[in-house]
Amino acid sequence: MIRLAAFAALLAGAIHAQPAEFAAASVKPNASGERRSITSTSRGKTRMNNETLRALIQTAFDVRDYSLIGPSWLDSERFDIVGKIPAGVSRAQIPAMLQALLKNRLGLVFHWEPREFSGFALVTAAKGAKIKPVEPTDKSSYLIGDRMIQVRQQTMEQFARLLERMLDRPVQDLTGMPGLFDFTLLWWPDGAPADPSGDVPPLSLLTALQDQFGLQLRAQKVTVRTLVVDHIERVPSAN
Repeated sequence: MIRLAAFAALLAGAIHAQPAEFAAASVKPNASGERRSITSTSRGKTRMNNETLRALIQTAFDVRDYSLIGPSWLDSERFDIVGKIPAGVSRAQIPAMLQALLKNRLGLVFHWEPREFSGFALVTAAKGAKIKPVEPTDKSSYLIGDRMIQVRQQTMEQFARLLERMLDRPVQDLTGMPGLFDFTLLWWPDGAPADPSGDVPPLSLLTALQDQFGLQLRAQKVTVRTLVVDHIERVPSAN
């Protein structure tokens, strides 16, 4: 009886560990020619309108543009997806459900491999960092604009991930700074017209990092876990 109970518990755990899937889903090609895409989640459904295959894979597997290798038409094939989220499943499971959808409906086959890219190391400047950790709270957030990054209750590792999105290059956190941070980084791109309000200093992102926070981005090669698409269909299977 003990062995049977243990086996039942193991089986239940394996079933629970299976990746979540949408309760129902519609996948349709979008040939509108529009460039804008919109993604939203409400009332138990997630909607992804006019999203490229590249964007869908990036969302599903949390990879950047540089760490996704596949056919060039990943950027041109667009789809409308509506997925019903199963009862009791959180929004955090949407990427896993999207993974299953891409495999089941578009025949996605892939593998992971390490690849080396030109990137940056986030380090402290010679005179040390100018920001200090803050007391933790139960609220965290970030906001990215054209000339601003605002973080609340974020680690340096999380900040490095935000910089990756801005630079489209891998950024490795080597600051050695533990804890959570609140700050707003402001800059003005090189060659851009001066800010008429005068609120944003005429600094490049790299200069602003050092002047405002005592941090630097040092160019270096970074090895990144890269998703390589082996096969994917242009036309989804029937809804």
